[in-house]
Amino acid sequence: MDRSATKDQNARAVDPTTVAHHKDDRRAAPRARRAIVILIALTAALLDWVLCAKIIGTDLVVDQGFGPQVVHPVLVAAAPIISGLAAWLLLAVLEHFLGRRAATVWRVIAGVVLIGSLWSPITMALSVPAAIALVSMHVVVGTTFIVGLPGRRVGG
Repeated sequence: MDRSATKDQNARAVDPTTVAHHKDDRRAAPRARRAIVILIALTAALLDWVLCAKIIGTDLVVDQGFGPQVVHPVLVAAAPIISGLAAWLLLAVLEHFLGRRAATVWRVIAGVVLIGSLWSPITMALSVPAAIALVSMHVVVGTTFIVGLPGRRVGG
């Protein structure tokens, strides 16, 4: 063999440790981005709550069948965390089984879930301003997830 053929073969040789790190990097990036998306949705929901409840002064009161209940920031914070983790889990399962089509299928499902989630604040809020405020929180969180969780596939 001449030197150029050996050089080409060495250039094509794959270092298994490099491949393992590259795979870990490809998995870690979406995880970190998805965690950040959940934090963004959490922050947006809390800012929406502050705007509606504290700045505008809307009484965020609902009745879920147990009598009137004030919507506190802890409840507002719990919703995007729980729903975000559930959405992430569903997306991961769909990615496992559907590959590249997963994001599209997931966005359709998420859109239907978002529209369905609006029923609760509309029917349980004790005032129209409270219903509008709570719907806005649902829309802000849902839209953040629909846009951010699947992300964009780079290179294919």
